[in-house]
Amino acid sequence: SVARYPNRKNPKIEEPTISIGQLVPSRSILVEREYEFESFTGKDRLKSRFFPELNLTVEEIIAFGSGN
Repeated sequence: SVARYPNRKNPKIEEPTISIGQLVPSRSILVEREYEFESFTGKDRLKSRFFPELNLTVEEIIAFGSGN
Protein backbone atom coordinates (compact mmCIF):
# COMPACT_ATOMS: atom_id res chain seq x y z
CA SER A 1 0.00 0.00 0.00
CA VAL A 2 1.30 3.45 -0.94
CA ALA A 3 -0.13 4.95 2.26
CA ARG A 4 1.93 2.57 4.41
CA TYR A 5 5.18 3.28 2.52
CA PRO A 6 4.99 6.91 1.31
CA ASN A 7 8.75 7.26 0.69
CA ARG A 8 9.07 4.01 -1.21
CA LYS A 9 9.46 4.43 -4.97
CA ASN A 10 9.06 1.88 -7.74
CA PRO A 11 12.55 1.63 -9.29
CA LYS A 12 11.13 0.59 -12.67
CA ILE A 13 9.25 3.88 -13.17
CA GLU A 14 11.76 6.39 -14.51
CA GLU A 15 9.31 9.00 -15.74
CA PRO A 16 5.60 9.09 -14.94
CA THR A 17 3.57 8.40 -18.06
CA ILE A 18 -0.13 8.68 -18.85
CA SER A 19 -1.55 6.79 -21.81
CA ILE A 20 -4.89 7.52 -23.46
CA GLY A 21 -6.46 4.81 -25.59
CA GLN A 22 -8.83 5.14 -28.51
CA LEU A 23 -10.81 2.35 -30.15
CA VAL A 24 -9.94 2.23 -33.87
CA PRO A 25 -10.63 -0.12 -36.79
CA SER A 26 -8.28 -3.09 -36.66
CA ARG A 27 -5.66 -3.86 -39.29
CA SER A 28 -6.13 -7.55 -38.52
CA ILE A 29 -8.78 -9.80 -40.04
CA LEU A 30 -9.18 -11.56 -36.67
CA VAL A 31 -10.71 -8.63 -34.78
CA GLU A 32 -12.86 -5.71 -35.91
CA ARG A 33 -11.48 -3.02 -33.62
CA GLU A 34 -8.53 -2.53 -31.30
CA TYR A 35 -7.14 0.11 -28.97
CA GLU A 36 -4.47 2.52 -30.10
CA PHE A 37 -2.62 4.36 -27.32
CA GLU A 38 -0.84 7.70 -27.17
CA SER A 39 1.54 8.24 -24.25
CA PHE A 40 2.32 11.53 -22.54
CA THR A 41 5.11 12.43 -20.08
CA GLY A 42 6.42 15.45 -18.19
CA LYS A 43 5.19 18.77 -19.57
CA ASP A 44 3.17 17.11 -22.38
CA ARG A 45 -0.41 18.39 -22.51
CA LEU A 46 -2.93 15.58 -22.59
CA LYS A 47 -5.00 15.35 -25.78
CA SER A 48 -8.38 13.68 -25.68
CA ARG A 49 -11.00 13.45 -28.40
CA PHE A 50 -13.72 13.26 -25.73
CA PHE A 51 -12.38 16.10 -23.57
CA PRO A 52 -10.88 18.62 -26.03
CA GLU A 53 -10.99 21.40 -23.40
CA LEU A 54 -8.74 19.37 -21.08
CA ASN A 55 -5.69 21.54 -20.39
CA LEU A 56 -3.47 19.54 -18.03
CA THR A 57 0.09 18.26 -18.18
CA VAL A 58 1.28 14.94 -16.82
CA GLU A 59 3.32 16.83 -14.19
CA GLU A 60 0.18 18.66 -12.98
CA ILE A 61 -1.78 15.42 -12.63
CA ILE A 62 1.06 13.64 -10.81
CA ALA A 63 1.52 16.62 -8.45
CA PHE A 64 -2.22 16.65 -7.67
CA GLY A 65 -2.17 12.92 -6.95
CA SER A 66 0.82 13.40 -4.64
CA GLY A 67 -0.94 16.16 -2.73
CA ASN A 68 1.51 18.87 -3.86
